[in-house]
Amino acid sequence: MKKREIKAIIFDVGGVIMFYDHMIAAKQMSKLIKVSSQKIFRIISNSGKYARFTQFCEKGALSKDYWNLLAKKLEIKKIPYHKFNRLWNNIFCPNKKMKKIIFNLKEDYKLALISNMGKEHKDYLIKKYKITGPFQISIFSCDIGIRKPDLRIYKLALKKLGLKPAEVVFIDDIKENIKGVNKLGIRGVLFKNNNQLFKDLKKLGVKIR
Repeated sequence: MKKREIKAIIFDVGGVIMFYDHMIAAKQMSKLIKVSSQKIFRIISNSGKYARFTQFCEKGALSKDYWNLLAKKLEIKKIPYHKFNRLWNNIFCPNKKMKKIIFNLKEDYKLALISNMGKEHKDYLIKKYKITGPFQISIFSCDIGIRKPDLRIYKLALKKLGLKPAEVVFIDDIKENIKGVNKLGIRGVLFKNNNQLFKDLKKLGVKIR
């Protein structure tokens, strides 16, 4: 059976379009509140027993609730929100080569975003880096209360694109999220680096000039 022609490509944000390092924020926060940077890192990096904390934020928790919970986890009485928000957002840098790839693909394909992201990061990245600019569709977990790899978020993207799973490629840097789209019949590409992505897309028949 002939494979369906690819008509759309969906991108993740963190780890694909934007690189990030939670330790940058953890070290800066540590100086401000005199709490171990390692402890802060464990809480904000979506790892171990603190994973639910980050997921709480990515599902749309209000800023006030977010910072109150962080203060509780760090066992401090008060967090200066405006200072932490600035440090919390200071973890990103753009994947410059990816920007070129995206604008190249835009000529031939529908492009979309699906990101597990809290409101603070979303607002910051849209304002500073215009991350939604090249994309016809942008879906953020904080807006809909659903995170990858929940199949509902991928189904929503398909509905908005008006396409069948086999007509779509999804790019993410987390294996669990790739497994999720594969269950629906979407072709997933695990992002490791720009050169690898370029080769994998060409293998799938994606036209990249």
